[in-house]
Amino acid sequence: MLKNKGLWIIVLFLSLCNGLSGYCQEICDNAIDDDNDGLVDLNDPDCECVEDIVSEVDIVSSLIPNPSFEKHNCIPNTHGQLNCATGWVQATSPTTDYFHTSGFTSILPPPYPDGQAAVGIIVAQDWQEFVGICLLDNLRAGVEYKLKCHVKASGRIGLGTCDNPVTDPIDITIYGIDYCGTLPLNTSRCPVGTADWEEIAHATYNPNSNWQILEFTFTPTKDFAEIMIGSPCSLGAQYPIIDLTSYKCYPYIGLDNLILNEKSSFIDSSKIIELELNGTGSLCTDDLILTASSNKPNPIWQWYFNGVAIVGQNNPNLDVIAAMGNTNNVGKYSVTCTVNGSCAREDTLIDKTLDDARITVNKACAGEPIELQGYSILGLSNITDWQWDFTSDGTNDGNGQSISFNSSANPITTTLTVTYDNNCISKYSTTINQKEVQLAVDEVVTCTSYTWINGITYHENNSVAQDTLSSVFGCDSIVQLRLTFDTSTIANFVWNEPCEGKPTNFIDISDSGLGQISNWQWTFNNSIKSTKQNPSFIFPTVGTYPVQLIVYQSDGCVDSTQKLVDIFAQPKFTVPSFEEGCGKVCVALEANYTSPDEIVHWQWTFPDSSKSNQKSPLNCFTNATPDLQTYLVELAITSNKGCREKKQVGPVAKVFPQPKANFTWTPNNINLLNALVEFINLSTADVTTNLWEFSNLESSTLSNPEIRFPNDTGRTYFVSLAVKNSFDCRDSTQKMIRISDNHEFYVPNAFTPNNDGINDQFRPKFFGVHPTGYVLTILNRWGNIVYQTIDYTEPWDGSENSSAKQAKSDVYVWVVELLESERNTLKRYQGHVTLLR
Repeated sequence: MLKNKGLWIIVLFLSLCNGLSGYCQEICDNAIDDDNDGLVDLNDPDCECVEDIVSEVDIVSSLIPNPSFEKHNCIPNTHGQLNCATGWVQATSPTTDYFHTSGFTSILPPPYPDGQAAVGIIVAQDWQEFVGICLLDNLRAGVEYKLKCHVKASGRIGLGTCDNPVTDPIDITIYGIDYCGTLPLNTSRCPVGTADWEEIAHATYNPNSNWQILEFTFTPTKDFAEIMIGSPCSLGAQYPIIDLTSYKCYPYIGLDNLILNEKSSFIDSSKIIELELNGTGSLCTDDLILTASSNKPNPIWQWYFNGVAIVGQNNPNLDVIAAMGNTNNVGKYSVTCTVNGSCAREDTLIDKTLDDARITVNKACAGEPIELQGYSILGLSNITDWQWDFTSDGTNDGNGQSISFNSSANPITTTLTVTYDNNCISKYSTTINQKEVQLAVDEVVTCTSYTWINGITYHENNSVAQDTLSSVFGCDSIVQLRLTFDTSTIANFVWNEPCEGKPTNFIDISDSGLGQISNWQWTFNNSIKSTKQNPSFIFPTVGTYPVQLIVYQSDGCVDSTQKLVDIFAQPKFTVPSFEEGCGKVCVALEANYTSPDEIVHWQWTFPDSSKSNQKSPLNCFTNATPDLQTYLVELAITSNKGCREKKQVGPVAKVFPQPKANFTWTPNNINLLNALVEFINLSTADVTTNLWEFSNLESSTLSNPEIRFPNDTGRTYFVSLAVKNSFDCRDSTQKMIRISDNHEFYVPNAFTPNNDGINDQFRPKFFGVHPTGYVLTILNRWGNIVYQTIDYTEPWDGSENSSAKQAKSDVYVWVVELLESERNTLKRYQGHVTLLR
């Protein structure tokens, strides 16, 4: 099934001839070459049903900057990196995820609906993630807007993915505020109630694992400058309480291609034609019906064969045999759909082939004729010809439903072609592996005699027993047993770790000759027995001890040997080293040894599983816990006799917990109008003493002090925090606080210059420092300047260019330009004011 959807431009099919030149315009549905250019109907470029598919992102500008997240200042490589997408902000405390095909894609794999990037959010009871941005222009009260975006439901396990996506309907919600710069908010839940944020609109999303388009249509009741998008304030019980430390699956939603503008800016959907072409039956069964359908009412249909109109076929259904006959009807079929001058076209190729023929291998034994038989899996009885090709060169090597042939190749590929009485064909190929006559030879070793499964007993060396077995396809196999009577078994063994008080391991290395050993008999120190193949034995003291081994063959053959085993002294040691300190202690380790033999190898194992082969290593012990930690080490030593002693010793170090000083502050953006700062102590919990230093201002021993910085000018302050715990261990940190002197001002949105003493003038009101480089400009709806001043105290009284002429009631644009003193950069602000008389 093929489906065609898009915006199609109009093609006029003109039937006018130029009387002077004799030139005729091609008529596109009469099967005639009207313009004598050798091209008929759809084969003529004059009759193209031209596709002009455009997406709304190409023709509708979005008030959302970077609507498809394509612009970026970095490539994400893990979770929570929305800051890489230009203009976008982590709207609340929970961190949304940014995905890009050149980097991080593990939770929301590509392809993405528009470009190489998308974002994703978790939806949970107490962990609601939102994406936020400052709009290119305010949403205006009373104007109808539309937001179209792509949405996809997925699932997430902690920091991974899962197969349990969102399943219950959810209201994707837009929130807004009438000014920019508030994000991120210090909350993990719905933003309503924080600052001046409020809900603007929502749309119900029925989750699907495929990308779908979600549309919002709404009319704001006030102006909005900054928005965020995410889950609703109220979530049903089906949405879990999040626990990022456990392995759980949480609802997860992907977003892409957010197009926001006035509703009137979007495409007229009435010009989009959806055309679908389906078929039933087959040319081979003379019952092929092609069916076209459209999403538009009253379409005009026309069918074509190889681009030439099938005259009179103007219905949505085409009976191919009735329209074309049962010969010369293999080729490309097309249908055009015209609605209100817009055109859509769909094509399909039709041939006469069936997937019907199959091959049965009756026999395929090497050196014998291969027997094959063809058959129909559909049970069709109207097959007129069977052709076999055994060389894969397309030639006919035989006819008939059944065939027998010889071939020296193995494997061999054969192709069967069957022809039906309606000229349809079917081909089937298979590879045949010829079964060889097998000769299996097996060696059997015995000590005295051997009786095979056929009941015959053999006694002579190099005797051969033989039998013939039947295998697949009737191909035979010959099995032979070659018998050898062996008496060459040699008992032998070695050992390791011959040390007092330790298990000495004995290893059987006996030579079984041509047979197989089935039993072992060990004797240690003339008395202790064992029947294991590789036993262990502990000799109590240093000395020399006899060990005997007897081996028994399954066929009755026996051999034995005896050796003297020397047992050596076991080395001993102690480790007296000990150190203590805060956070991290380094100890030079040294062992005291007691051994008559030389120590040739050392292996120290430390608490973090690291190792050292030095005789006296230096190792550092780090305590990252809030409690006192004592540390043991493990030492293994080996003498030149191979005796090894291993044990845990200590403690070798006592390490007190090291506190960690850290802090933050609120608010994050500090200016001269808001210079009261609360410092939040983030130091480790074991801290008992705090000492704060605020540059040259003051000091404090409180855990979370509050200080008001001077408001005379913006500057930088250094704040330090020194901490101490109950073990007298210390730490400190220092951070820089910057007090900005950014201008803050209020601009009214309306005034009434009627000299009644109430709201007669318009001017921005500044708070804190006075602006420099100030310019106020008022423009009418045609962009003409009606008022301008560089004095921030001078208001506009509603006159045009300070003349006696009064400006009429209307909406005017105000522009404020001023110089930001900190960076000496020009800032520009813009808005609307309504003059009422």
